[in-house]
Amino acid sequence: VVLAAMGAFKFKGTRPYILILHYDESASGQIKQMVKQLPSPRLKSKTVQRDGIEMTLELRLKDNETGFVEKFMRVEGVYDVALISHQGDIVS
Repeated sequence: VVLAAMGAFKFKGTRPYILILHYDESASGQIKQMVKQLPSPRLKSKTVQRDGIEMTLELRLKDNETGFVEKFMRVEGVYDVALISHQGDIVS
């Protein structure tokens, strides 16, 4: 019961989001550093293909904390970035 209450307190005022990044291998180092700066990122999947990498992360954000999306697009080698609001757990 205490852990459930602590979990609810930790995420109070935040909403779950999914961040999807498509990028070239050359951007991996910078992407890794930027992801570390995000609030509570949880890796959901990472797919590596010949033409690039797709990384899917689950985040908990306040409503107006979305400015970081444009920062990812400024990184050379990033093809596109999507931020999607969702309800419930994402099973990976």
